[in-house]
Amino acid sequence: MKPAILMKCWLFVSTVSASTLNGKLTLSETKVTGAVQLASTNSPPDIYIDPDDSVSVVRAAQDLALDFGRVFGENATVRFTNETHPTSMAIIAGTIDKSAFLQRLIADHKLDVTSISGQWESYSSALVLGPAKGIQNALVIAGSDRRGAIYGLYDISEQIGVSPLFWWTDVTPTKLDAIYALDVQKVEGPPSVKYRGIFINDEAPALHNWILANYGQVENGDPAFISRFYAHVFELILRLKGNYLWPAMWSNMFYVDDTNNGPLAEYYGVVMGTSHTEPMARATNEQSQFLNGTWDWISNEDNVKAFMREGVIRSQHWETAYTMGMRGLGDAASPTLNATVEESIVSWQESVLSDILNTSNLSNVVQPFVLFDELGTYYESDMTVPDQVTLIYPDDNAGNMLRLPLQNETGRSGGAGIYYHFDMNAPPRCYKWINTAQLIRTWDQLRAAYSHGAQTVWVANIGDIKPLEIPMSFFFDMAYDINGFSDPGSTYKWLEWWATKQFGANVASQTASIMTEYGQLIIRAKYEELSKTPYFFSVTDYGEAQSNLQLWEDLEDRARAAYSQVRPDRQDAFFELILHPVLAGGNVERLYERLAENTLSAKQLRASTNDRANEVLAAFQTDKDIETRWNNLQGGKWNHLMDQPHIGYTDWSDPPSNIVPNVAFITGSTVDKSPCGVGVAVEGGAWTITNSSKVAAMPVNPYLPPSERRYLDLYATRNGSFGYSVSSNVSYVKVSASTGRLSSPGTSDVRTNITVDWHNAPPGLTYAGLSVKCVGKEVQTLEVLLPVNRTAVPSGFKGFVESNGAVSIEAEHFTSATQSSSASYEVLPGYGRTLSGVTLTPNTCPSQTIHDGPVLNYDLYTFTSSPNATVNLYLGPSLNINRLRPLLLAVSVDDSNPAMLQPVADYVLGPPEGGENAIEGIWMRSVAVGPISPGRHTLRYWALEPGLIVEKLVLNLGGVRQSFLGPPESLRL
Repeated sequence: MKPAILMKCWLFVSTVSASTLNGKLTLSETKVTGAVQLASTNSPPDIYIDPDDSVSVVRAAQDLALDFGRVFGENATVRFTNETHPTSMAIIAGTIDKSAFLQRLIADHKLDVTSISGQWESYSSALVLGPAKGIQNALVIAGSDRRGAIYGLYDISEQIGVSPLFWWTDVTPTKLDAIYALDVQKVEGPPSVKYRGIFINDEAPALHNWILANYGQVENGDPAFISRFYAHVFELILRLKGNYLWPAMWSNMFYVDDTNNGPLAEYYGVVMGTSHTEPMARATNEQSQFLNGTWDWISNEDNVKAFMREGVIRSQHWETAYTMGMRGLGDAASPTLNATVEESIVSWQESVLSDILNTSNLSNVVQPFVLFDELGTYYESDMTVPDQVTLIYPDDNAGNMLRLPLQNETGRSGGAGIYYHFDMNAPPRCYKWINTAQLIRTWDQLRAAYSHGAQTVWVANIGDIKPLEIPMSFFFDMAYDINGFSDPGSTYKWLEWWATKQFGANVASQTASIMTEYGQLIIRAKYEELSKTPYFFSVTDYGEAQSNLQLWEDLEDRARAAYSQVRPDRQDAFFELILHPVLAGGNVERLYERLAENTLSAKQLRASTNDRANEVLAAFQTDKDIETRWNNLQGGKWNHLMDQPHIGYTDWSDPPSNIVPNVAFITGSTVDKSPCGVGVAVEGGAWTITNSSKVAAMPVNPYLPPSERRYLDLYATRNGSFGYSVSSNVSYVKVSASTGRLSSPGTSDVRTNITVDWHNAPPGLTYAGLSVKCVGKEVQTLEVLLPVNRTAVPSGFKGFVESNGAVSIEAEHFTSATQSSSASYEVLPGYGRTLSGVTLTPNTCPSQTIHDGPVLNYDLYTFTSSPNATVNLYLGPSLNINRLRPLLLAVSVDDSNPAMLQPVADYVLGPPEGGENAIEGIWMRSVAVGPISPGRHTLRYWALEPGLIVEKLVLNLGGVRQSFLGPPESLRL
């Protein structure tokens, strides 16, 4: 087959795609039986809208008309249905309660809308023969309301190959020769979550500077978040099947900065709200301009009431969600408010809504009450919230839900919702730079939110929008059709489906794999955290820091390879969404790993200390270079959106600019003065010898974890050239690179790997001596003692084997698992920091018991006797979403009494430990399991409450060394 034909096949696969993960196709690039040509090159269809239909539908139809131009070379024409023109094929769209044209088709039994009539934001799509005089065929989109019709129109856009992100991420549509309408009916809706929105937040400095550069300033000098900008935002939300927005508010006033903003949102069909700290449709910054007196209900009640009332008056004719309650000035608690006062505020607010909106039934008015910080405390202190008010449950600022509705709260007429974060500007560390979301963890939390009844409002803090388009798209898609995300594998499936639409089927699987691994690496520690000391990852034990960096560098190679396979006109999009976070993120990881190596090298007096220092400085420059590449994309279209500082944090908040780390250099005054010029370092610490002293290496045994190696590091301690040789005093221990020279500058470090011939090693514990002879000004011998422990497991044993006082197990590698009548275990692939997570399903199951609850069993074999062994548990960062049923687990070894543990302490809508687990992505807990003797054992684990996710279990017999990820998984026979 010729390459050209291969490309054509790829184009077919990558172009026609449903607009939801499991959506039905109504278009085809090839003609099949019953299909009718809808468009071809320079021949788009006419799009008909009833003249009395919603202007929002007309506007969306105009977007579709432009999309046909992007794909077929000529824009479609939007016409009104009272001016039909003879044609073989057209698109007719509208809402069934406003379009007289659709009503005639319904009356003539040419259109069946039974499945969508009276539904929220639903639509049907069908091929209708002879819908009107002169029109032979029509693809008819019938919406139950205006947004239903809009989603139906954008569904056509996506099926012809126009990505919802086409403007925001520069995804160039594929040119097609023709597209055909299939003779099938499609029905979508109502959406799983009623109101699905985003919060533009933490917008300085990046989006702030981008707005200044592209739209200028408003009168007070703040960036102009004006209607020309929000037009792009509104279109994006609707193309992603959302409907709700909290606008930027750090320095802006949505309704004041541009008086066209409010009407434009209504014109597009987007519901406007305000953030959790801005009640009654008024921006925080309006207080300083329009409020008489202070923002204090107790001392300035009349003026605060007038201020709030004006917000409702201003927005009363537009579809608006009114944030309820009151907080202090800005994002803070008020010292004069409490639960009782808050109740009176909400009651008064409802009376104002009834008065101005002229309704006694507020059940149709969206009234979010966000249980954020002190408002959550008030609510859990028995504050009464009116039934028609929607309770919005927040996460911990980092994607872990703090609470979800209890069973007795799910019947409220106002329903419940969530406020979720993909961006944070708060302690313990803000993260505002680039995408740090692990989608499988987001899947777990959003699925839990929905299944626990939070189905009315979902809002995601999306920072600057760019570069968080992937988690934002995922969030909207789950909110629109939660049924498409029923199993853990749907996250990977979604990534493949999404990547196909953006970049093409030829790189879809690669992209899904890259972003899955990216999620596992970034969940370990966010970039802004890496400046903490000591460094998170151990540079001396388990090869942890080095292997973490190697994974990043492998990921960089894979991302570059995928980029090279992307069509040239979509490579910018791939760079923005995939390659940039991998390259930029990997470079920051490299900077801090080299910084940690530099610190260690300086302690060990390595001549290569200066090389590591220069690598840190080079990485700092590379960060600038990657940012420059970003800024030059598309002729500078996205310049400034990488302005967010991300290197050199010393506090929770971001520094004013990236800060060059302090690096160590070896100078003449600090260089080693020993005559040999060679040093030896061993694994397991900063231990080193540069004179005639001795050092012990870590013990070696036949059952080292597959990723663990024993080695000696030989290094020059100053500039010069130094010969060395390494020898063993026993025949069964060998070393690589046994002779050579160290040169500084040049090859100043050599790692010599140690291997053992276990067939010839004597049983039990013996000691081998490794002699490092170095030749400088004089010959010197450095001695390393290597414990060699030849252990053996019984023939036929299957399970994990101890090495050096530890057994480390990835949770999904259980020997067996049981289930109860109400619950079982499921594996979350790609979850967490190393492999996966294991959790109870369904996530609404009742409490389990040790007696009859599901248990995970892990067979293992130990050689070390321990009087007080512990099990170290590495748990996902889930929180106590049910305050009456906090997370609970139990572990035991063999038939010992199970030890129970509540891993997360009780709290009142505020996580313990300052939220450190949130941005480190883990709970690390230990449970004492008593004495352990050598031999076969079974480690047992019970999850006693849903929501608990275990990633790794480590039986510590006294040999676990300091590390961030824990020991690598033990050898499994």
